[in-house]
Amino acid sequence: MSLTRCLAVMTLLLASVVGAADDPVPIDVLRTGEYVMTGIVYKTRSELAAALRQLKPKALRIQPDPGAPYESVADALRAVQDSGIEADLGFVGNESKE
Repeated sequence: MSLTRCLAVMTLLLASVVGAADDPVPIDVLRTGEYVMTGIVYKTRSELAAALRQLKPKALRIQPDPGAPYESVADALRAVQDSGIEADLGFVGNESKE
């Protein structure tokens, strides 16, 4: 196992033990189409889904970059569905700018 993957697993374990159970876990969708959750960058929907299965958050907050591809935002939602977890879901950053 690579050092990066070891650190990712340790971070997930720490986040699941130390994090407040009711605090939403943020998922940032980057303009590159990658995802960031608990400080770890995930390149694919399947990687994100696997991490969600391990973390088992009770609430999620998806925050897309304004330049993020629509398909990447949709894939973040699919990753939640693929993971099989049951979590409250919210979006951040979609406020109207008048």
